[in-house]
Amino acid sequence: VGADSGFSTHNGQYKITMSYSDTTPTGDSFQLLNRCSPKAREAASRYRENQKPEEVKTIVSEVISHYVAEEQLPTMKRRSTQVRLREDLGLDSLSLIEICMTLEEAFGITLTESELRGLHTIGDVNRFTTRRLSS
Repeated sequence: VGADSGFSTHNGQYKITMSYSDTTPTGDSFQLLNRCSPKAREAASRYRENQKPEEVKTIVSEVISHYVAEEQLPTMKRRSTQVRLREDLGLDSLSLIEICMTLEEAFGITLTESELRGLHTIGDVNRFTTRRLSS
């Protein structure tokens, strides 16, 4: 889901508005995924073609890596499913939302706010994505 935001005032009060639009890609027209590594885009294209589950971990890992600070990349490279998104990788709320939006685009799935709050580790993201794709 893509978001457009706006800022306005009404009776002296500030109001931030966001509207969402579908960003499910057609073919190779990834918008958010284009910011990630070529490896992520290639894996997403392969997944769209063949639906092979092994592509899921590659895509998830590459998308998360895009949002991780350079000094945290060695932690990310451990490839442990127990690596924590906030505590170990230093991801903030905005980064987690962007990761989820990118995964939504890559896989054509949706995540609710409560589902997002339940994702604490790389393993959680992999399991959630795999379950969502199989349902």
